Formats: sequence, structure tokens, C-alpha cells
Amino acid sequence: MQKKLYLLLLPCFILLFSNCSPTLELQAVEVIPTVEVEQISEVSADGNYTLSGKKYHFPNTITEVQYNPTWRQMAVKYDLPRRKSAYAIYDVAKEQLNWSNQGDYALSMLQRDIVMASYQDKKILMRTADGLPIRWVNKDDFVVIDDSVTLKMDSRFSRVDLSTGAIQWSRPGESRFEGWMSDELDGDWMYVIADGLHGFNLNTGEGWYHQATTDYDATRGGKAVINGIFIGLNILSLAAGGPYFDDFLYFDPLRAHNIHAKPKIDGDQLYFADRKSIVGLDKKSGKVIWETRVKEELGVSDLKLLSKNELLLLGKGYRYVDYALDKDKQAALYLVDTNNGEIITKKELPKGETIINHAINDAFIYTLTEGHIYRFDKGLEKGTRMELPAVYGAPLRVVTWSSVGYDDFLTTDTPDFPLVIRTMQGIVALHPITLKELWYKRIGNLLNDKPQILNADAWQLPLLLQDADMRRSWIDEKNEVFWFAKSGKIIGLDLLNEGATVAEFELDSDDFWYVGDGELVQFGERDIRIMKLLSP
Repeated sequence: MQKKLYLLLLPCFILLFSNCSPTLELQAVEVIPTVEVEQISEVSADGNYTLSGKKYHFPNTITEVQYNPTWRQMAVKYDLPRRKSAYAIYDVAKEQLNWSNQGDYALSMLQRDIVMASYQDKKILMRTADGLPIRWVNKDDFVVIDDSVTLKMDSRFSRVDLSTGAIQWSRPGESRFEGWMSDELDGDWMYVIADGLHGFNLNTGEGWYHQATTDYDATRGGKAVINGIFIGLNILSLAAGGPYFDDFLYFDPLRAHNIHAKPKIDGDQLYFADRKSIVGLDKKSGKVIWETRVKEELGVSDLKLLSKNELLLLGKGYRYVDYALDKDKQAALYLVDTNNGEIITKKELPKGETIINHAINDAFIYTLTEGHIYRFDKGLEKGTRMELPAVYGAPLRVVTWSSVGYDDFLTTDTPDFPLVIRTMQGIVALHPITLKELWYKRIGNLLNDKPQILNADAWQLPLLLQDADMRRSWIDEKNEVFWFAKSGKIIGLDLLNEGATVAEFELDSDDFWYVGDGELVQFGERDIRIMKLLSP
């Protein structure tokens, strides 16, 4: 294969800011970085699928990769001799290494024109094209809406031009943020959950704020954190040096915790749930149309619009307490009338169950726990519970969708789309009505290195592992194929033909993620591959 070599040496730059920010020396690596680019293409045995793309070979072991499929750029961190490291920006569209600097920095945000690197307690902005420094910024939270809108979140919400630092608008925020937990974009309006619900116009900053219900049990939360599992970029482990504490757990009882569900928009109305209430608001003014309070805690909730008049709330039976998982009282499903907020039906799962995932199709609602799958009709009136055989291992996720592809008569022995569950030991497809096993493929343990957790917190394992699995598997709806990675391979299973293998491709490692539209990124050692799975 023809290989193309790209060489780039970035001169040293020293930056001294008048505001007494720390100086930073941007130093080119000692050895000129050479990135070898190689075209790769592999055809499945039956010729129905092709995996094609390019391999990028870096000079040393890669430790971190960020890839933006929209702007076709990669931010790469890799090792250097003598325990040093370097970071580089590679332009996939132009097939060129833009620049590479030596230094132990974390690349925290990649845009088309600007990259942000974290260094100690500060962040520096650099030009993506050439690595030239722009300026230091405080260690605030920045959120990119698209390539033209960047929001800064501290004691205020601000829209900022990163290249100049100019503030287009700024509106009051809250000094105590749970964090940017979830958001929803609706035209020019943005709705953000951060210690409450913020609604604002991206162009003008006009907006409103709805205070979330607090009522936080600090003692219980503190205990959860002490025994908790911490969520990071690497697989999860107890924090080095002992348990993690945060003073607000004891001294800030008004902080609004456990708000993770995206707000749902329907016409002019917006629906939102916090720990103790479900609210319907006017999406432009923030005016409360109705509010329903509950005695029990709602848990880490998901909201789904089942119809024009019905909202489904899933209280999963667990919650996050400052990045630690805490088991809640009881998992429950609520059917809410969107006209007045009345709870039409409430369905509780047995005590001790936590909802790992859920799925909805045209006729049913499914919830998956560690040992069972529950199926309810859309009115939550009739429920079916099936115990998952131990041979499956702890389930990690449900893969299905609401689809017009379902038959009008949901009584056929062979459904259009089975309910697919990725488990610790394999993949199982269930009939969506009877929950009878249609086929099961045992493929071995998903991950060899599972998080080390306390026995009392063993219930958290499937919750913590599902994110890693979801990066490595997806459904091709058009061809009705389930794709997943295992043991250095990408394998496709026919959903309707008893899970028959339709294609199999070799990978160098299982470190990859699916970025959508058939495209995936895979890395290991010194190589990064950006590939696309094509079908006829």
C-alpha cells in the first residue's frame, strides 16, 4: 500500500500575560513527529459488507484520542521518552498533522478553529490550525453548542467568542451548580439543567430560571460518597488516597441534586422533573402551568412523551450524588397527564430492583433490571415480569426502538424487530410480546478488567459498564443487523435470522467507539483507525 508521510516542526513559543496568569512554554517535541497514513479496506466473506478507511500511525504509544466527525479533526496525546508526553492536532480532511507540542496537558475541548488545553488550575486556548496560543482562561465550564456558539458557565451564563474573548451576552446564573447535566436545543432556545432548569435564547441571552426542588439528605449523601464509585474517563475505581469528600454534602443542604433527565418539549410546553416534583412550563416565558409534588424521591429520571396527552417518567431507583451512585428507595414508573400534571398511574417495581435501561416500541414499555425484564402496556395497567437466566450474565443494555416497522398485528411468532439485550456473557434476542428467547449468542465476558467495587455496591456494576458497551455496539436499522466489538473483532448478527453472523472483521484492539452513520474510531498502541462500515 502507498504510504504518505507528513512532517511538521512547531517552533517554541513563550507566552507572558499582563494579567499575571502563569507562563506556558509551548515546546515542539524533540523528535520530529511523523504520521504515516495508510488506506485500509476489508471485504466480508460474502462480499456484502466493506470496512474501509485510513490508519494513522503515530511515533509513540497513544494514551488519549478525541475525534470530531463533523470537523474531521483528531486531538491526540502520546508518550515520549523519559516519561514525557506530547499532544498533537491532526486534520483528517486535509490529511496533515497541524502541530505537535511537548507537555503534560489535557486536551479538554476540540473545535474547528480552537482547541482548549487544561494545565494545572488554568486553561489555555490555542488555534487548531497551527497551535499558536490565544490566551489563558479561568477554569470555568465551557459548553460547545455548535461551531458558532460557545457558552461559559460560572456565576453567570455567557455566550463567548473564544478567539477574542468578547462576551456577546451574559445573564445571571447560580453560584452553586450541580453541573451541566443535561440539555435540550429547540431552535434558537437552549434548555439546560444545572442546579435547576435554565431556558435562554442563544442569540440574545433572554431567558428564565426555574429553581429545582432541593430537600437534600446530606448525611445520607455523604455516606454514599464515602462508599461510592467515582465516574471518570477511565473505567471506575475508588479514588486514590482514600474516599472523596465534598464540603457541600454537609454544609449546603439546599443544593439541588439528582437532576439528570433531559427536559421534554411538545409544542409550546416544556416538561421537567427534579427530585420531588414534575413540572409543566411555558417554554419561552418559564411560567409554571402545573406542578405535581410527590412524597417519595423520583430517583434519576428519564422522561418520554408517549402521546400528546401522556408523559412517562422513569424513576430508576438510583441517583448520582456528585458523581457517586447511591441506591434510592424504590424504582417506579409514572404516567402523567400533560394537561394538568395529574399522575394517571404509578407502577412500582419490587424493592431492591434498579432500572438499568429501558426501551419503548409502538405497543410496550420495557424496563431492564439486573435480573429481570418487565414489560408494561402503554397505560401501565398490565405488566409481565421475566427472570433472566443466570447464564446470560448481568445485562448491560437494551437495544430496540419505537418503529413503524412493527407489524400492525403484534401477535406474530416472528416479530419485525426483537428486543435485544447485550449481557456480560453474550447477546440475547427476545420476542417483544411473549419475551420468549428467539436466539442467544454466547460470546464470553465483555470486559476482562471490571471495576473493583465493594460487595455492598455490586448492584452498580451493570450500570457502570453499560457506557463502555454502548460505545462498542449499535444497530443498523436498514439492514436489521446488530454490530458489536469483541476480542479484536467487529461482528454483525442478523436480528431476524436467529442471530446468524453476517460479517466479521479483524480489529487491532477493542478500544473503539461508534460515532454514528456507520463510522467508527479504533485505536491501540501507536495506531488510530477511522473506518466506515458500508453495505450494498
